[in-house]
Amino acid sequence: MSFGRKCIKTLGSACLLALLATSAAAAEATYQFDIPASPMGEALRAYGRTADRQLLFDERLVAGRLAPSVQGDLSAEHALEALLKGTDLAWTTTSAGVLMVVRKTSIHPQATAAAENAKPGPEVIAELVVIGSNIRGGATASPVNVISPEEIERRGLSSVPELLASLPQNFASVGAIRPQSGSVEQNGNLTYATGANLRGLGARATLTLIDGRRVAPSGAGTFFDASMLPMAALKKVEVLSDGASAIYGSDAVAGVINYVLKSPGDPAVTRLRAGAASGGYAQFDISQSGGISWNDGGLFVSVEHLENTALEQTDRAFSSGAASPASLIPRSKTNSAFAALEQELGRLRLSANVLVSDRRTQTAEIDQFQDVRKDLIAVSTSVELDLGETWRLTGAFSYSRDKGEQRFTLVPFSGAFSELQDSDGWYASLNMSGVLYDLPAGPVRAAFGLDAAQLSYLYDSWGLVLADASSRQHSAFGELLIPLLDGEALGRLSATVAARVSDYDAHGTVTNPKYGLVWEPNDQLRLRGTWGTSFKTPSLNEVSEGGMASFVSNQADPSSPTGVSRTLILTGSNPGGIDPEKSTNWTAGFDYQPDWSPGVSISGTYFDYDYRDRIDRVAISAREMLFNRAVYDEYIVDNPTVDEVLALYARSFSIGSGAGATTDPAQVRRIADLRLNNVARSKIRGLDLDLRFTRAALGGEVRASAGGTYFLQYENTPVEGRPSVPGSGVSFRPADFRARLAVGFSSRQWTADASVDVVGPYKDRLQGAPDRSVKAWAPLNLRLAYELDGATLLDGLTVALVARNILDDPPPYVRDAFYGGPLGYDTTNADPVGRFVAIDLTKRW
Repeated sequence: MSFGRKCIKTLGSACLLALLATSAAAAEATYQFDIPASPMGEALRAYGRTADRQLLFDERLVAGRLAPSVQGDLSAEHALEALLKGTDLAWTTTSAGVLMVVRKTSIHPQATAAAENAKPGPEVIAELVVIGSNIRGGATASPVNVISPEEIERRGLSSVPELLASLPQNFASVGAIRPQSGSVEQNGNLTYATGANLRGLGARATLTLIDGRRVAPSGAGTFFDASMLPMAALKKVEVLSDGASAIYGSDAVAGVINYVLKSPGDPAVTRLRAGAASGGYAQFDISQSGGISWNDGGLFVSVEHLENTALEQTDRAFSSGAASPASLIPRSKTNSAFAALEQELGRLRLSANVLVSDRRTQTAEIDQFQDVRKDLIAVSTSVELDLGETWRLTGAFSYSRDKGEQRFTLVPFSGAFSELQDSDGWYASLNMSGVLYDLPAGPVRAAFGLDAAQLSYLYDSWGLVLADASSRQHSAFGELLIPLLDGEALGRLSATVAARVSDYDAHGTVTNPKYGLVWEPNDQLRLRGTWGTSFKTPSLNEVSEGGMASFVSNQADPSSPTGVSRTLILTGSNPGGIDPEKSTNWTAGFDYQPDWSPGVSISGTYFDYDYRDRIDRVAISAREMLFNRAVYDEYIVDNPTVDEVLALYARSFSIGSGAGATTDPAQVRRIADLRLNNVARSKIRGLDLDLRFTRAALGGEVRASAGGTYFLQYENTPVEGRPSVPGSGVSFRPADFRARLAVGFSSRQWTADASVDVVGPYKDRLQGAPDRSVKAWAPLNLRLAYELDGATLLDGLTVALVARNILDDPPPYVRDAFYGGPLGYDTTNADPVGRFVAIDLTKRW
């Protein structure tokens, strides 16, 4: 079936219903609210996202207040009244038609005007993105974790990579310098990019969005570099830990991370932070952000400078004896600037933002010096048109480019060499969403549209172009949110159906569905489940012409009469020989917010992934292939012709030979194809659990939380037919159990938080040696903050003391065989910094 016919089959009925719906008279707009009992500030932000309304409020006015749970199909006004019920707060409307929360005694024109000019500035809630759904104001049955602005501040972090490391669902396998990880992604990570890696399935299997839109990947063209995002511009982070290719397309196998950046109306903030650890490691961060607003529009700008000194192996006792000294953390400087512009023109809403960031990283080893320079630019624009009470048409375009260069000097040769990686791409989409028609249980909501993209990648090593490739794709997608039941006896039941048809110039057509079901038997309990398929297209460096190498050697061969065969070994990229990776995933979970204890929420999710046709090297060596013909026979060619060998030589960027062998094509008796191919498989089952408690007490807000992930099964099969190996519970792989525990208290001026990031015990595994046990690691982190209050320039200044790993607990010892000797710790599961103390000054204007 052609791509066009598949699109028509997928979207035809939805399009027809949409045309009928837009011609009918619309009733009062309602939205499906799912706001848990939570601090008032967080609840008002959730309201703004769901109702798609701008909402002004003073953070100090809502501090220490709790909002009740608000769920169901409600108008925007009724939902806001429900949130404020029982308090001395009410809502009003400004002259510009913007909703504003004030005290009940302040609802008159003069007070309203004064409140609009109050300091610190009110917060504008205008996010339109609901992660996991293309339906505006829709809900998702997938598990979603939102790290709010308050939570980001309370964690006392200085960078996005630190934030990712604190997520139990994320495995830090790619980052600054991790020479022991041994992963394909990290080995090609020439510019020290940091990638989100949900479930440990690889950074390339986690889709990254910025404000709900795709960006071009970094480095080797496999994942976005989160270290280029400035904390000064970051508002919140949304984590969807479920396959979502039906919603977003390729890469969303393990899940999606959406970085929501600030927008006009967010308060102006000045931040200065300085900290240090023993052994000479130090960090410094300074940033300024703010903006201006006018009728129906505004501009927000932020700039940030972040730098740190190097942490060397000799600075830490556990790694000082490494055979090949190198930096545990390189010296780094990052400068970034971000701007966001919004303007409403009647029913038309225009927005645009631009992010520019550059980083320079330097390392020094015994025999080489490295200087890495990286630049990122990301631009996005969108146009939204209201078509009526419920329908909206949205067009978006984004372009991004990530360019990196690694220059290094080899001491014996006294010469400089360089490697260049350049990725860029554009994405365009057109989306229409709204209410199709009303059922007895509520309105049926829909979204459907088209998108297109083009990516390019260039890799130059020492003047030799190893990859120069581009690809195009276009997709059609549709999504329905169908209320099935809305009654007091059985509660509310709704279903979601989504499908995406994607056509790639190099890989053909891929179709992915996703189904979800949500049952709310009462206002306290929400049961949810999803089933769907996802996919990951090969990255451009994996299929690029020029990335293949040939090597001829004499190999032991049990099928040869002489016991030895002259073998041509192929390695590297595999143009035309790799198909998209595929995954089937499902989840089942619950969200519980008991009436008997307001402020308590409990969520749990069971997840299951079957990730097939994963791209990896076919085998470790030609010997392994020749001695296991039953497994590798399809990747071995016996007695190739001279023309076949010459054709492979012609496609190789290098042709080499081992001792006693020549590259004469007439003498080649075997071809062993070790290039990347669809050979691996991962099966994962596990549990996520999240518990939260918030209560107004002791003149403020008391809170506690516990969230974690536990793997019931994690099997990796390198090649079908070969034995599986553990994908978790061993060194340099995800631990079977990870958790984050936190407690805190906030009053009008004081805030205190303590947290523990737990990495469970696992096995230290080294080939040729018996396993040894590695104990759990749980460093303690503290943050104590005081906000000054008064009619002076110091009003709004927060002084915070931040301490990470305050007990200076060293990472557990592990062995490894990489780079000539061990660093003494697991670079993917532990942090070498030790006790780190910082002073953080934040001024809100």
